[in-house]
Amino acid sequence: MKFLFFTLPLLFLFSCTKQEDPIISLTVTQNSFGQFVLTANLENISPSKLSVVGFSAGMTPNHFIQENQIKTEEITSNEVQLSMSSANFVPGQTYYFSCFIGTKSGKLIRSAPVTFSAELTAPCNIMNNTYVVDAFGSSGIIESGSTNNASLTSTSGGGLYKHYTVQFGSAMYKFIFKGNPTSQIYTTVSSTSSMGLGQVFIQNTSSGAVMYSGQDVYVTDNNYGTFTITKCPYLNYDTYYFPTDVLVSFNVTGNY
Repeated sequence: MKFLFFTLPLLFLFSCTKQEDPIISLTVTQNSFGQFVLTANLENISPSKLSVVGFSAGMTPNHFIQENQIKTEEITSNEVQLSMSSANFVPGQTYYFSCFIGTKSGKLIRSAPVTFSAELTAPCNIMNNTYVVDAFGSSGIIESGSTNNASLTSTSGGGLYKHYTVQFGSAMYKFIFKGNPTSQIYTTVSSTSSMGLGQVFIQNTSSGAVMYSGQDVYVTDNNYGTFTITKCPYLNYDTYYFPTDVLVSFNVTGNY
């Protein structure tokens, strides 16, 4: 009888023990291709009890999970990692990322939001402060090497237009922006006469060759008195080189 009285409180204790809620730990990074890498570590729940794990991102902490949503139904581990395109995100803007899990019993559980600022990443991998000049139509490199930081050498238009110069080997290149360079994708123009805020004029001043208009140039404000200019390989006609049809690419840090 004493044994029965002893076991009854234990049975009552275990029957009233509350099952712990799942814990979702979310981290957000951005890879060299510009994609967001979203990693969720799940605790207090078995992957076999989950029907879906997904991620979402929006401008507010409590955004709808349908916004910028990616998800998977193949859950074999307590760590789930997916990559999200950054094409719809504005560089420098802060976004709120969340992870959500759906259980097979019908529950939807959402993580606390994690803030992350989208970075602007060019669709090519070029080492910082380097340049390459390739001969168009072949794999031959005409010239390549390292550079110093681009320097603000002059202004025009009452200080509105900023002129930066940088040495690519023995050639001097000039970049002209309207206002200070900011984080965005600029478009090249062949003349400064009607240049807008989202445009840039690039010239090899050693030959006078101007970059063809309509090219994308990726600029990122590094927030420490510098910015980065990146240009993936572009076709240009430049008599400074032989042959004259060349593909030029570069990644240059500039000083404000």
